[in-house]
Amino acid sequence: MTGGEVKVFDFHGRLVTSFEDHRLWSPNSNQVHITNRQDEIVSYCRAPDVGDQSSINVSCILTGKCHAKLQGEECLEDVTSLYFNEERNEIYTGNASGKVFVWAN
Repeated sequence: MTGGEVKVFDFHGRLVTSFEDHRLWSPNSNQVHITNRQDEIVSYCRAPDVGDQSSINVSCILTGKCHAKLQGEECLEDVTSLYFNEERNEIYTGNASGKVFVWAN
C-alpha cells in the first residue's frame, strides 16, 4: 500500500492488480477484510477526488473491479473497525463513538 492505494503483486514483484476507486481511508489494518477464499477485499475507503467522502468498497482481488459500494451514510463517518461475516454476508463497522453498525441485504 502506498498513499492509501491498494495493489497486488506476484512473488516476482510484478503488479498483478490495482483497484478502481479504492483508496484506503487510513493504513489501519482494522479497516480491511480479505475473504477466506482470498478473492475479495472489503475495506473502508475515501473517494479519490471528493475530499472526505467515505465508502465501504467490496472489490475482486483478481480484477480490481468494485462489486459493491456503501456510501453517503452518516454512520460511515469515523469508522475505526470493519469486519465481514462471510457466512451471513454482513459487514460490521464500529466508529469512534463506540457504535456498531450491521450492513446486510
